[in-house]
Amino acid sequence: MEKICVVIGRKIQDNLDRDLNLIPAFKRHNINTHFLILGPNFNHSYLNENDLKKFEGYPNTVINNLNDLNNFIESFKYYLIASWRDYDFLVKLLKKQKKKIIIYSDAGGIDFWDNGNKALFFKSKANQIVYSKARRNKIVNIYRNYLITKSKITGSLRYEYFSKKYIKNDKKLDIVFFPKSIDTLTLKIRDWFKNKNEEWYENHISQMKKNYRFIYSLCSSMGLKFNVRLHYGTSDKMFAKNFGRDDYEFWNSIDENLILYDDERNIFENMKIGIGVESHSAIDVNLHNKPYIMFKPDYNLKPSVRGFDLHYLFGNEFFGAHGYNDDQSKLTKHKSFLWLPYWYGLFSEAKSLENDINLILKNKTLDFVILNKIKSFYWGGSDVKASENVANEATKAWFK
Repeated sequence: MEKICVVIGRKIQDNLDRDLNLIPAFKRHNINTHFLILGPNFNHSYLNENDLKKFEGYPNTVINNLNDLNNFIESFKYYLIASWRDYDFLVKLLKKQKKKIIIYSDAGGIDFWDNGNKALFFKSKANQIVYSKARRNKIVNIYRNYLITKSKITGSLRYEYFSKKYIKNDKKLDIVFFPKSIDTLTLKIRDWFKNKNEEWYENHISQMKKNYRFIYSLCSSMGLKFNVRLHYGTSDKMFAKNFGRDDYEFWNSIDENLILYDDERNIFENMKIGIGVESHSAIDVNLHNKPYIMFKPDYNLKPSVRGFDLHYLFGNEFFGAHGYNDDQSKLTKHKSFLWLPYWYGLFSEAKSLENDINLILKNKTLDFVILNKIKSFYWGGSDVKASENVANEATKAWFK
């Protein structure tokens, strides 16, 4: 029986053990899987001692120093590595040892890190587009365009659950708000916008909080149940130095019951509308067949860098807020505000938010033709689970 090593991806608290779905998927090909879990010396988004309990009973090795890692590498020839920012060093080590490597998608969003490898399994066409067009260096883009011709779209393990049983409930969730992490953004804006003074940075965070409070207050005044689902970036120690402390303090200062701690399967099943500001969370909301409202802030802090201009990268084919009034002229006018230019739902601002929420709540019939097209663009569109796709394609690449 063949064996491979799977290097798990970033920590996502809502679904820590998603990569374990690869065990039965590879078992069908008579291949055993062993999981490598890198500690905080190697991975800014690492599992803590309590998180690691999810992997008890399954073959795994936790490593947090270079000597142990170098010794471990000798044990396997084949490495399936989750696409994550922190793993460049690992791929370099493995290449020196002539190991066989594939990078696969196990999370959400639009980012993809190849970690310096050539064999790549993408989540979707959207990820391929961003990967191959986002760099300012044209030579890099040309090379990456070549790489995607050799790559596969396998989907993402993000919403595959290894723990199939959970306590299901029917908790009322009218509006679920998907904020950017305050903790994370406090550092990121200093990277995106260099040479600003401290007052400028603090003003943006203040304006962002003002928008969040406005959306909460409006929804509450409408008698709607409003809750918050924090971004998993709060587990990324590179940017969330306080692991989201600022986020918890902000939302709890408004209402200690706002933050959702429920199984995310309940969250997506019970919610009616998702709302976000400067966010890509429509990708996740639409995947679960729920409409999304993108709120336009009074200011525009989308960095004017090629990689952030998704409308330029996606083109007109993948542009617009669909399913309701389809007024694309409004989006064209404000396209510089769109962190995500293509989704199912509405583009709203302060003066129209209440009417837009009511429009969606009254119109319960979804246009699944366009919704499924959007889902396919961001998630791959396969009827086969991502874990099965990954196992099938990896087996063909390595053993057939």
